[in-house]
Amino acid sequence: MNAREIRRQAKRQVQDAIAEYAAFVAANAANLDDYKDEDGYVLVFAGTVFGLTPSGKYYLPWASSNVESCPRCKGQGCDFCGQLGSREAYEDEVWDEAFNAELEKYGYFAESGEGDPCDVLVGKLS
Repeated sequence: MNAREIRRQAKRQVQDAIAEYAAFVAANAANLDDYKDEDGYVLVFAGTVFGLTPSGKYYLPWASSNVESCPRCKGQGCDFCGQLGSREAYEDEVWDEAFNAELEKYGYFAESGEGDPCDVLVGKLS
């Protein structure tokens, strides 16, 4: 996927997450306080990194043995991989930036699940 397609995908996913959030809040309006976290936010499951991100992988930048080296530079860093040495890591970075920027545009934010860091949760800023 190219960066434009990734950004488009992230925008669609944000719209889905916002709709899911609104449906959850509407369905639980009477007892919404029961669903607030320690910071006072209601967090709604948007998906997992396995289903949302382009690579479908959970990885840590300092431990990236499960991502493929860039096919053009063989891990050395080039424009095709955003100087990261991995096209997968670059695509995930583009997605993460687009997903979070789009959420912020509408007054929402994303965070990892407390019980499972592969879960992506969405909350609304007050």
